[in-house]
Order: sequence, then C-alpha cells, then structure tokens
Amino acid sequence: MNRIDAVSQAFLQWSYQNRRTSPPNHGFLTNGESLVNGQQVTPDELEDVVELLHQRGLVDGPVSFGEPQPNPAELTPDGFSCVLDYDADVQKWKASRLVTYVNQPVTVTGNQNQVSAFSSNISQQQRSTMEKVHTLRNVAEQALAGLGTYEIDEDEAADVRAAAEKVLAETAEGEPEPGRIAKLAKKLHSVLSMFLGTAVGAEFAQRLMDALLPLIGMAA
Repeated sequence: MNRIDAVSQAFLQWSYQNRRTSPPNHGFLTNGESLVNGQQVTPDELEDVVELLHQRGLVDGPVSFGEPQPNPAELTPDGFSCVLDYDADVQKWKASRLVTYVNQPVTVTGNQNQVSAFSSNISQQQRSTMEKVHTLRNVAEQALAGLGTYEIDEDEAADVRAAAEKVLAETAEGEPEPGRIAKLAKKLHSVLSMFLGTAVGAEFAQRLMDALLPLIGMAA
C-alpha cells in the first residue's frame, strides 16, 4: 500500500472511531493513528488526503471559503462502506465498484446499439486515463533523472524530488481520479520551473513542462 492510501486508511478509521463527536480534521494529527508506518502524517499530507477522500465521495462536511477540504470531514455512506466492508482500504473499495465492460455488440431488450456504444465510450475513457497516468509517471521519472544531470539549489532539488516521488507513489497502484492527476501535474509543473534558471537545463525543463500542460487542463 502506498503512502497516500495508508494515510487515507488511517484517517478513515479515525473518522469512524470519532463519528459521534466529529472533531476537526487537525485532531487526527494529535492522535496515535497519525503515526503511519512509523512516520508522522504532516499537515500537508492530511490536507491532500481529505481532499482526495472528498473527491471520491468517502467524506463530506462543511467547507469554509478558500478551503476546498470539508472540515470536519465526516464519513458518507460510501465512507462507512469502505471502513466496514473493506477495512478502510480505498483501493479495495474502488475495485469493488468497477464494472467490466466488453466492447462487443450485446442484445438487451433490443437495445443492442445503445449497449455497444456505451461500452465503447467507457473503454475510450479508460484508455485516456491510462495514457495520462503514463505521461505523468514518465515526466516524474525524467525529473528525478535530471537531478543528477542539471545542478540546481539543494532546497529546489528537494522540492523536485518530493513532487516526483509523490507522483510515482500515488500512481503505483490503480489510477487516481482526473482531478487528482491534474493536481499532481500542476505541482510537478511548478517545481520543474526551477530548472529554467540553469544554462543547460532550461530546454529539458520546458519540454517536460509542456508535456504536463494537457494534464493540468483536466482540473475543472
């Protein structure tokens, strides 16, 4: 289980245990369950996880102006199902909701054409998402490789490494939602600009940044 899924599991379990009192999200950080795999969850990680769980429909709650995450985040019916039926494992919950479509003509009460067209549309959407994930991972891998070739400030290099490794971790198992892909791409695009200040790294960075632009446009 990757880091984002492990933190999601811990937060969902904490939310279930505190479902009657609905404490604010930051209360999770002072709880023992926020020590995930021996590493303390950071405020930024918590923010990302709550936003992701909200996008997936697993948590909901009041949203303040300027803050996209509900706070306190409370379990939705799907969130309860994820916790109780799948031990708060988001990937297992997602897998249970997948429907396999066969892109072949199927006759159902005479609506053969409608079923076939719907099946084809789902297949195209799945291929499109897979291609975007492939592009995102490829850029992240090249960004990490670039750290050994183009010299940039140590702090900037740490930001590039963190963004690229986050992309690889979150896309290692399953496919993130389009909104999450866009957010990861936007962050990676931002840190890649740090290479623009180097004499030989500017062209390298611009090429990778250009490859991310179609993915950033997914954030609607």
